Amino acid sequence: MELRSYKMKNDSGFAPNPFFCTMTLATCKAPLRRVAKKGWWVAGFTSKELCGDETGSERLVFLMEITDIMPIHKYFNCEKFQRKIPNLKTQDHMDHVGDNIYKPKVEYPCNEKEYYQIENPSHGIDSKKDDLSGKYVLISDNFHYFGRNPIEIDIPIRPKVPKSQAGSGWREDNIPKAKRFIRFIEDNYQKGMIANPTRWKCNCFTEEIQNDIMSAEMDIGSSDPKRDTDKMQDANDLFSRKINANKSCR
Repeated sequence: MELRSYKMKNDSGFAPNPFFCTMTLATCKAPLRRVAKKGWWVAGFTSKELCGDETGSERLVFLMEITDIMPIHKYFNCEKFQRKIPNLKTQDHMDHVGDNIYKPKVEYPCNEKEYYQIENPSHGIDSKKDDLSGKYVLISDNFHYFGRNPIEIDIPIRPKVPKSQAGSGWREDNIPKAKRFIRFIEDNYQKGMIANPTRWKCNCFTEEIQNDIMSAEMDIGSSDPKRDTDKMQDANDLFSRKINANKSCR
C-alpha cells in the first residue's frame, strides 16, 4: 500500500469532486495522477491559503482509496460519470462544479489540442494543458470527505504533510504509521461526503432541499385531495433523490 498527502489551496467541490457517491480527482495534481496506482491512498490537508491553517497545523479534508483509474477521454464518455459534466443551466450547484470538463475531439486523443474544454466556472483555458498532462482520473468508491469541517490528526498517527504545494504529494514511508492513520479514519468516521466543501456557494445542500420542499408545500391546499397527495409525494421523492445524490451510497 502507499499513502500520499498534499495540501489543498482550494476546496470548492471541483478537485476533488465528492458528489454522486464517488470521489474523483480529474484536474489539478497532474504529477500525482500520472503515477498513482489502484490501491493507493490519497489524503488532502488544509493550508494557510485555504483556511488560515499554519504549517504543521493542517487538518484533514479528505481521505480516499484509489479504487479505479481511468484515462481522461474514457472518463468523459463513461455513462457513470455523465452527471459530473458541468451543467450551468440548472440551479443545482453540484452540477456547476462537475470535474468532467474535457471532451475528446477524436476517439484516441494524443494531446491537449484534441480536447474541448467544457464551459465551467472552475478552470479556465489556461489550466487545460496542465490538467490534461495528468492523463488519468483518480476514482474512489471508498472515501471520507470532511470538506468545511476538516479534522485534526494527532501526531502519533499523522502522516507526512508537505510544507508547501507538492504536485505528486508526499509519500508516508512509515507503512505501519500510514496503516494506523487509515484505520483510525475508517473506524471513527462514516464513509462518503460528511460536509459541504469549504468554499461552497450555497450555505448547505440541506437548505437547497428544504427550499424545494417548501415550494412544493406552498402549492398544496387545493380542493383536490388527490392532487395534494401527489404533490406531497413528489416533494418527498425530491428530498430522497437529493439526499442520496449528496450522501455516500452505503
